[in-house]
Amino acid sequence: MNCTDIDECTNGTHSCDVNAVCNNTRGSYNCTCKDGFYGDGINCTDIDECASSFQECKDGLEENCTVVSVPDPIALYPLNSEYQTREANNRQPMGTTGTDVSLAPGPEGEPFGSYLFSGEDDSYIEFPNNGGLNVKHSITMLCWVYMETAGVSGPIFSYNNDSLWGIRLRVNSGKLRARFKQGTNSTTHLPLEPKLWHYVGSSYNNETGKASLWLNGTKVEEGNIGAGITLATEQIVRMGATAKPGKERFKGRITAMQVYNVALTAGQINKVKHAGRGTRHICDVNAVCTNAPGSYSCTCREGFYGNGVNCSDIDECTNGTHNCDINAVCKNTKGSYYCTCKDGFYGDGESCSPFAAAGLNYSSILGNNQTFLAWLDKWLKPVTNQLSYWNHCYQATVNGWSSSTFHSNCDGKGPSVTIIRVGKYIFGEYTRQSWGSDPSSDCQDWYDPAAFLFSLVNKPGWQPLKLSQTGRYASHKCCSMHSCPSHGPTFGYSHDIKIANNAASNYYSQTDLGQTYSPPPGNSYGSSFTRSFLAGAYFRPDEVEVFHETT
Repeated sequence: MNCTDIDECTNGTHSCDVNAVCNNTRGSYNCTCKDGFYGDGINCTDIDECASSFQECKDGLEENCTVVSVPDPIALYPLNSEYQTREANNRQPMGTTGTDVSLAPGPEGEPFGSYLFSGEDDSYIEFPNNGGLNVKHSITMLCWVYMETAGVSGPIFSYNNDSLWGIRLRVNSGKLRARFKQGTNSTTHLPLEPKLWHYVGSSYNNETGKASLWLNGTKVEEGNIGAGITLATEQIVRMGATAKPGKERFKGRITAMQVYNVALTAGQINKVKHAGRGTRHICDVNAVCTNAPGSYSCTCREGFYGNGVNCSDIDECTNGTHNCDINAVCKNTKGSYYCTCKDGFYGDGESCSPFAAAGLNYSSILGNNQTFLAWLDKWLKPVTNQLSYWNHCYQATVNGWSSSTFHSNCDGKGPSVTIIRVGKYIFGEYTRQSWGSDPSSDCQDWYDPAAFLFSLVNKPGWQPLKLSQTGRYASHKCCSMHSCPSHGPTFGYSHDIKIANNAASNYYSQTDLGQTYSPPPGNSYGSSFTRSFLAGAYFRPDEVEVFHETT
């Protein structure tokens, strides 16, 4: 009587998922999800290579789904010609090889995509453990293995040396085995099929006590060995052969070794299935990864060009594709560019206009505040030359607080802008009249119909405003500015603003709006609101700057 095997894979009577490969065996068959999918082969789910997190559903129920992130490994050894025995991100020291180890084809047939171990004592890779591989509590170890023959025994990733035991992932007579606790081993029931690449791993969860074995993304063994075990992971790590001569040696190929300090879930293990072979995707950091069933595509982001795997910056400033104004400077950045108006112009860089406040952007008080500069530009435009530029002639904290220093630096230099800061309050004045004082004479007053005061930050929190010469003594037409050897910059009759000599060390500086210049709109001279509006009736300034106009 003769019995012939039924090939369920060929006759279509198998139950493999449409995204799985059916492998016939004598009397049965097995299903393995295709690359780009994970599951038990009967049900295969697309791996979203582009995502850094994903949904994991307990019991397959949508209401039991939670978003799960993928942690970074503590070590990722690609084990190929590009990285050799280096950790992918240099988190751990480079491994050293024995004399009988060589590069071999990888899981996709790529040349030099794995390391070949001969099964001899000197066929190993040793990874130093300076504490970076010492996980102590929970762990997951993952890699890809290939064996030419059945029945192979030997270490895949073993924490130990010639005298001390440690945790390990190995094959024993072709079966996957893990040890996390002395005297306790977890072993798969069926041996790994030779001449095929297998994605293998083991994990231990310190909180639950569960130790698991993983084969091609599926949990094939699980047992409770006890919670709270302190893992023996402080020693060196060997792959292929332990340091003790004469022990069983692994014969085959290994690539993409990953080590995590947590016990990964099935979803996470399948998510990182290809991580050790480069990354979960190979898109450039400046590309967008788009997932597709079983695959993905890469497209360079805006501002870059290339095939998505390699993207280079587009220099819009050099190739002329920018939108900068003719009076702006274009500065290239990775993936973009920005425009800055040239000195003497203001705007957003794409539109630049002549700037009546050019040079005031170097004020330490204004700090290049574009709102303040825009207000000053508006007020100065009607009274200044279109091509004028403002240069420092005096800065109290740099040149000194003496009024004589102010006069020696600024007298006779033409139109000027004075900016004063008291705490957070900022105010000042413009005059077309040159400063000037005769040390041997009394103080001098000048009338300048173009002069005005301004407030950028004031006590009641009003928006910036300009104060013209409409105060109660404006009709005198004498006192737009007051130049006196014993005073710093001073404006108005009796005085709307006065900076005292050595003002940083006294409270003789004052404001009294409404004398020559107008009080705040809706308020009158002498009211407490008017007296305190700029910075208080008497104050000690923190900084005084004077800029003179040049053309």
